[in-house]
Amino acid sequence: MNGKTDEILELIRHPGSSDPYVTVTAVRDLLKDCREADPELLSGLRGIKSELRGRNVPGNTSTHVIEGDYLDAIPGIIADDCMYKLVTDLECRFDPKAQEDVDLRSVTQLYMELVDIVALDLREACRESRRYPSEKNISDAVRCLGLISSLFLAGARQLSLHSTDSPASFRMKAGKCLTRCKEHVSLVTVGTGIRSEVLVNALADLCDTFDSLTKSAELMELQGQRNANYREYHKNIHDWLVRNIMKLNAEMEDLDQTDVTQRRYLSQLVTLSQEALDRYNGDH
Repeated sequence: MNGKTDEILELIRHPGSSDPYVTVTAVRDLLKDCREADPELLSGLRGIKSELRGRNVPGNTSTHVIEGDYLDAIPGIIADDCMYKLVTDLECRFDPKAQEDVDLRSVTQLYMELVDIVALDLREACRESRRYPSEKNISDAVRCLGLISSLFLAGARQLSLHSTDSPASFRMKAGKCLTRCKEHVSLVTVGTGIRSEVLVNALADLCDTFDSLTKSAELMELQGQRNANYREYHKNIHDWLVRNIMKLNAEMEDLDQTDVTQRRYLSQLVTLSQEALDRYNGDH
């Protein structure tokens, strides 16, 4: 194990690929047979974590939004957060006493907020492309679509049992954004006579990214785990609602058939209780 320590730490500090998830896979492959870490590796991981924290990682989006350089910064933000999650996961894996990092919970939420901002840039680029379909304007729109796709994928990978967003809420937000993106692109491609294959392909890639997330077995499994945890946490309320609905249904069965007013009242109570129960059936 000692022989791999320097290689692992160097790989995390200086990834050999522009895709941070390639680095994550490489590090995990190096550690796949390791059951416990030597002190040097654990110390190195904590050192990297401290360095990243010194640069306001994870979720360092607000500063770039304020300074207006977020489009250029998004790939670096994603890479830094990915490495931070990796070292945090490894620290928890090798040190049972390590505490969960609560700052990782909100990363997906911050990404989706950033997605909304980039979608505004997309709208502006598409409006400009409709007025004047120059290579620059089209390129700006394509770039925005690519960054939104990257944020979708990165946000999905940051989801966890304790993240602020659940897979269900994440997909809902992503779906709404995708609808807006389609509307913005239609400003260029519908009723204008403009033929931009690169823009159409970029939108198709974004749609493929969204489809892959909706069909992701990992996200489905995570949602199932969160639902189970949610029901367990709210077990008392959930069970009370179930009993209440059963009681109301029993009262309706015992009612005189001519008592329409009371039947309508009980029916409304059952409906309201069922709607409340649906909210407590899973993590939305």
